[in-house]
Amino acid sequence: MPASMKHIVSVPWSDQERDTLRQMWENGIGCTGIGRHLGRSKYSVRSEIETLNLGPRGSLVPPPAQPPPSEPRQRPPQPLRPGARTLPPLPSELTAENSSHG
Repeated sequence: MPASMKHIVSVPWSDQERDTLRQMWENGIGCTGIGRHLGRSKYSVRSEIETLNLGPRGSLVPPPAQPPPSEPRQRPPQPLRPGARTLPPLPSELTAENSSHG
């Protein structure tokens, strides 16, 4: 055994510790917080979570009462056709058109 591993001792988990782990995990407490509470490393907690297949952690923040309504997607503006106008002609443009046709 390497010298760096001599201090590592695997202590089995008790049923009470597992129950506490499950409750804290479901309530959104992270591995570090659970480890501090149980006197174990976050790595030990993470390993036990994987062993128990607990899945994603719960959330400390309650979900909103109702999801916000989704906004409809707006279509991007279409390019103008050649010669198309976006506004009515100005009075000065009307005067210029009338004088050129006369």
